[in-house]
Amino acid sequence: MLRPVLFVCLTALATAAIPVSAQQMEDVVRLRDGGVIRGTIIEALDGEVVYTMDEIAEISREPSPEAGPLPSQAVCVIGEHSGFPEADARTAALLVCGELREQGLPVGDPVSRAPDGADRDRLDLHRLGQYVVVRLSHVDPGGRVIIERQIQMGGIEEMISAAPRLAEAVVLGRSVASTVDRETVVEEEARRHRLIPGASFWGVGLMGTMASGITKPGYSVQGWYETGSFAVGSELWGSGGEDDDGDSFVFLAWGIGGRYHFGKGNVSPYLGGGFTRVWASLDSLADDEEEGGLGGYVAGGLEALRLTRARLRLELRVDRPFFGLGERDMMPVSLGLSLTFPAPRR
Repeated sequence: MLRPVLFVCLTALATAAIPVSAQQMEDVVRLRDGGVIRGTIIEALDGEVVYTMDEIAEISREPSPEAGPLPSQAVCVIGEHSGFPEADARTAALLVCGELREQGLPVGDPVSRAPDGADRDRLDLHRLGQYVVVRLSHVDPGGRVIIERQIQMGGIEEMISAAPRLAEAVVLGRSVASTVDRETVVEEEARRHRLIPGASFWGVGLMGTMASGITKPGYSVQGWYETGSFAVGSELWGSGGEDDDGDSFVFLAWGIGGRYHFGKGNVSPYLGGGFTRVWASLDSLADDEEEGGLGGYVAGGLEALRLTRARLRLELRVDRPFFGLGERDMMPVSLGLSLTFPAPRR
């Protein structure tokens, strides 16, 4: 029986033509008789007699001795910070360095000066009146800026929100604006978007409701208080009309409930629900039923424009009155589009 063997392609004669970055690591095969083979493992084959697996003591991946030392980690540098206390500048850089490590960059704690020939991530702080302009730059050993991002803040305290965004923007090559969510928005962005972190809203909506085989348009009026992830409020909605067979349906509900948003960005899906006080009627050639009572509802949808004052919501809602109309078990299903605005502030 042929035993599995390892086919090793030695690269000692070819390394001169390979870039240094490609020579950093190589395969090392240590034999049981003490021999050491360095090269690139191509594949294990049945039938090729080179080295059998019984002859091999260990296989490892190690730095190539011809390539020299591996590159050291990048240096996190406290750059220009005139007008800022040294402690504030160091803390700001410490926050950014920590976030760079969270993004997978092997940077150390901040220093005032980087050694020659080192990659560095430099944080500069500048003051413009009451505002603070923060710039994070990744610089190569030759001093060339590879990527640079900056953000304008209302004060140095906002570095807690700005640090993860700057790190994400530099590491992933994104714009700083694309990293914003409702928990990391800074004062300048809130002013531009006219965003209120926790605010009261009123709104109106259009909807279509299907119940008892009849589908009719309807309307809603609502009031909500929203924070980053949660909203609580009250809503009055209703729909109704007559179909071609002469049957008419009216559904009116006033509800109190809440919803949870799964995202913190400009667009977020959500789920919610609550309790309602319902009034409904069904008028047909056969009967005339009218009833009122308590009920509940569940809702899910998508809210957009969450970083601005106005909000746009697309929602699917299912109502469940705790009663029926005669022998009919009602469960109206509504699809609506609503627009909400911030309530006037005194």
